[in-house]
Formats: sequence, structure tokens, C-alpha cells
Amino acid sequence: MVPIQPPVQTLILDLGLLSGSERRGVTRAMAAMHAEAVTLCFSEAGHPHPVNFPWVGSRTRQCVVEWENPAPGTSCAYDPKVATEWAACGLAILMVETFGHAILEKSYSPSGFDYWIGTPGSTDRLFQDKARLEVSGIRTGDHQTRLARLNSKIRQINVLGFETLPAVIVIVEFGTPTALIYER
Repeated sequence: MVPIQPPVQTLILDLGLLSGSERRGVTRAMAAMHAEAVTLCFSEAGHPHPVNFPWVGSRTRQCVVEWENPAPGTSCAYDPKVATEWAACGLAILMVETFGHAILEKSYSPSGFDYWIGTPGSTDRLFQDKARLEVSGIRTGDHQTRLARLNSKIRQINVLGFETLPAVIVIVEFGTPTALIYER
């Protein structure tokens, strides 16, 4: 007899939760810009709302992002490269929160990663109960493009002698859309 697998519940990510919540490492105003950039990238890619947004890699999950059309003129306010990176960070913030992590603080350049993450209430002691979060956004690309970006990011987070510290890398591709997740 073949065991019956329970249905996989679809996770819903609501952009309102991104811009409407206080976070230690991301101000409400920054979160609102991340959310706005997500709507711009989804809109310019021609996606419906809500949009299916599957995750593959270390965490495989069926996900739906609830979003609304950006305000008129939003595209005039963003450089496309910056919008892509801000949008990817916004989605990654919501994603790692579903893993039980909190955004603790923005990392400083040239650290090779974007944020320090950890469990809510993590200590302020350096490296204790913390991991690095590196995020990258791609407007359009296939699986090989996402894998190449992931390999580049793995090399990037290892350049400063942090090879043994935990890390999460999230590659968000908006054309499909999908996310590639790597955890160490």
C-alpha cells in the first residue's frame, strides 16, 4: 500500500505585512519601498494578482504573493536595477520570516551579504544565534541563470573569511516568477 501524502498547503505572502510591520533591521519606510518595488516588478513582468511564486532549493514551497498594481508613475521613480534588488529583498524578508528568522540589522559594505538574521530576540553578541542573508534579484532568466547567480553569491559570501558562519541566499527571478533558496 502506498502512503498517502497530505496536501501541501500553499503559503500566502501578503505585501501589506511587509510594509505594515516594524522590524529591528528594516524601517517601516524602507519596507514600504521594498513592497512598492515588488509591485513594480510583478506589474512590469505582466503577472496577475495574486501571483504564484514557488520556492525551490533548500526550502521547496508553493507560495502565492498577494499584491496590487503600483500607483501611476511608480516606474518613473525607480531605476530598474534598483527596483529589482529592492523587490527581491522585500520578498526575501517575508520568506525568511516564515522560516522563523527575524531581520536583525543591515550589514555594512563590503561584507558580501545584505542582512544579519536570527531568531526573534537574538542576542546582540557578535555572531551569536545569527546568520547572514544575501539576496539577489533577476528580472528574467531561466534555471541556469538562477544557478549561475547562486554560485556567484556563494563565492561572494565566502570571501571575507566567513565560510563557517550560517548563511541564507535567496535568488528571486521575476519573469517566471520563482525563488531559489540556499541555506548553509
